Order: sequence, then C-alpha cells, then structure tokens
Amino acid sequence: MKAKVSVVVAAYNVELFLYRCLESLQKQTLQEIEVLIINDGSTDRTEEIAKLFEVSDNRFKVISQINGGLSAARNTGIKSASADYIAFLDGDDYVDQTMYEKLYRKMIGKSSDLSICGFHKVWETVDFEEVKRKSYHLSRSHLKGNIIENFLARHDEPFVVAWNKLYKKEIITKNNIYFENRAFFEDVGFIPRYLYYVEGISIIEENLLFYIQRAGSITSSYNPIIESSFSQTVALLKSFFKDREDNKEYLSAMELRLLIYWINYCLRNKKGVNDLIKQVISKRKSVRLLPLKHRVAVILMRLGLYEKIASR
Repeated sequence: MKAKVSVVVAAYNVELFLYRCLESLQKQTLQEIEVLIINDGSTDRTEEIAKLFEVSDNRFKVISQINGGLSAARNTGIKSASADYIAFLDGDDYVDQTMYEKLYRKMIGKSSDLSICGFHKVWETVDFEEVKRKSYHLSRSHLKGNIIENFLARHDEPFVVAWNKLYKKEIITKNNIYFENRAFFEDVGFIPRYLYYVEGISIIEENLLFYIQRAGSITSSYNPIIESSFSQTVALLKSFFKDREDNKEYLSAMELRLLIYWINYCLRNKKGVNDLIKQVISKRKSVRLLPLKHRVAVILMRLGLYEKIASR
C-alpha cells in the first residue's frame, strides 16, 4: 500500500510526550500514511518508544542520527519520504485523528499546492493536566493580494508555523527548499520560499493539532543561538528574493518582526535588549507595513517605554 502522506516527526528527548504523539498518528483515519520518526540524537528513551511503533506497525519507520537540530531532522525526513505529500510534526505535539485525511482530501479536491488547518495551543502541568488552551486560525486576509508580501510583513502564527500544513514534496525537492538554522526561525525561512511556487492554498476551518507548551522547549528558555539564527534567516530570504525588487521593503518589515520577537524572547529570559531596540528604531521606512500591535511596539521603543511595559 503506497503512502499518500508522509509525516515527518522530529524527536529529541521527548520521552514523556512521544507515545501520545505517535498514538495520534496511528489512529489517523487516513490509513495510507508513512510516519518517519527522526530521532535527533536523543539521550533519553525517545528511540526506544519510537521503535515500539516501528515493530508493531509497518507504516512507522525510525531514523536515528547525530543531533543536528530541528531543521536537520526535518530535512532527513524530506529526503526519506516516499509519499507525494508531506507534513511535519514535533514529537511533543499531537493531532486530531482526522487531521491528515482532511488536509489531504482538501488539497486533492481543490487541486491546491498547500493546505492549512487551525490548531490549539495547550498549556499543561507536569502531570499532563490541561491548564488552558487557545485556538488559532489562519486569517483569510493573508490570502488576498500578494501572499508573499502578506507573509513577510503581516503573518500570524497559523501562517508561519510548518506543522499545521500539508505540502507537495515535489515543490520542496525540485526547488531545493529545505530547512535552515538549528533552533530558531526555521519556519520563517522555509514557508515564504515554498509559497513562491504555490498557485493555490486550501484552508480548513478546524483546529486539528495540539501545540503543547512545556518548560525546557527551545523557545521557553534562553538559547544564545538565536542571534546566528536571526542573521542566517534574514540572509537566506534576502538572497532568495534578491532579484525581486518589489519584495525589498517587505523583507525589511520581516526583519523588524524578527527583531521584535527576539526582543520579547530576551525580556522573558531577563536579557538586555538596548542594542536590539536601537536596530528597530533605525528601521523607519517599513514600520507602516507592520500589523498594528507591532507598530505600537515600535512607537513604545522610540519613547523608551517598551521594555518596562513588555516586562510586566
């Protein structure tokens, strides 16, 4: 039975979460799936748990490699995938049992190059008791006008993340669109380059993925690699769009958004932000392209008030 969808699961030291993740894939209503579990140098029981599924279900395959980070794990999955359609999932998250069937059917039915669903952001205790959840849907306004410009300047979380989507593998491999960076902004570098080759997008108005918020994840504790990730992402997109003059101002707006994210990340982790704020203030021209909350953030930075307000 040929797989219709390959799901690439990046897994690094997620022994507490992986069984739930893989079980949600095993229960998918779309039977013709291939699950590629990329064990990215885990030092806990991640590989052992993954192999339980590999042994009991021939749709599951474990690939172990030296730790290279999330991008390297996903790229290994892309190169190993056998299906024409591909999806990405992090090993600490899980999905609704209908997710990949709905994404696949929608994509086939509409002859689109990308399908997107909503998701729940879920906060849990160490005992896996849900504390709260928040739902996210892609704003259809992002699909009006120039999609690339909308992404660069005004993307929201459902648009920018890689794991609530289904892609055509051929578009990725034919155009050499792989993930860059080790830990931060890998989706920001990937999605707009994929969108450049997309002719149609399908949206599912349902929340089909559960994005778990946990202590110790990449984005919840300070990692100095964010600086090089920022530089690499900006350089990657500037290089990709270098011959497309109309995107330059929007690339500058994207750089502003990443700087604001970086500032907020530093503030959450009690790190200094003066130099970063100076960079934001120096980029005046593209501020008008930003969403309202980001324009307000820039104004507060110019007034010297942002750090105090954002740290509350």
